[in-house]
Amino acid sequence: MSLPTCLSERHFPSEEQSIATLAETVVMRLQRGIQQRGEAGLIVPGGRSPRGLFQQLCHMELPWEKVTVTLTDERLVSPDAPESNIRQLRQLFLRQGAAKAKLLPLLPAICDPTQAAKQACTQLQQFPWPADVTLLGFGSEDHLASLFPGDAQPLSFPEHIRCVATRSPTPPRARISLTPATLLDSRWIGVLINSHAKLDRFELAKQDGPPSAMPLRTILHQDRIPVTAWIHCDPQTHPYGCKKTHVHQ
Repeated sequence: MSLPTCLSERHFPSEEQSIATLAETVVMRLQRGIQQRGEAGLIVPGGRSPRGLFQQLCHMELPWEKVTVTLTDERLVSPDAPESNIRQLRQLFLRQGAAKAKLLPLLPAICDPTQAAKQACTQLQQFPWPADVTLLGFGSEDHLASLFPGDAQPLSFPEHIRCVATRSPTPPRARISLTPATLLDSRWIGVLINSHAKLDRFELAKQDGPPSAMPLRTILHQDRIPVTAWIHCDPQTHPYGCKKTHVHQ
């Protein structure tokens, strides 16, 4: 099966090699953005997928004070709650040299989901669009950021609405998420795949089908923005193996 035109893949036999190479790529692209326009924008996911990357990125040399960082989505919980994406970002990433980065929270205050999404849209006016790097995680149950299968409404919002209220099938249910159009407002997108279950779902998302069933398809099936799937797997235990393919730089 041929890849969608925007998509390339990087396969790594170990998590350590995957994280080290991804950290170098992120820093290179942020540095390029700073050189071109004096600042750079980085959008990152919550959840388990980026934890190792956060712990490596914070030690890397970069004029972090020129980088603005925000999230793909947030859970409507206290910023000190264990489920909070901003809490994880502060604990694992915004320390060492990266503590100088400008943090742009999606959720300045806890409120009802609709109001929270409006506040996030206002916050995001301060972000340096397009993002230089957008990193995406997705669930083995097919949600992307906090865009969930079966909910077609967030996929149809106009481009000027950057963040919408969503509802998770599992707690914490109330969420806000960047829209697909906003996620695609980027110079480069990396999709993080760190399990066999997610790799199987990724292979399915590459096939044609309704985006509402698999929101990841909104990112993969377009021809404007380069997307790289960042995959680490054991070639002896997964049928797709670890292979080399062309990579957008």
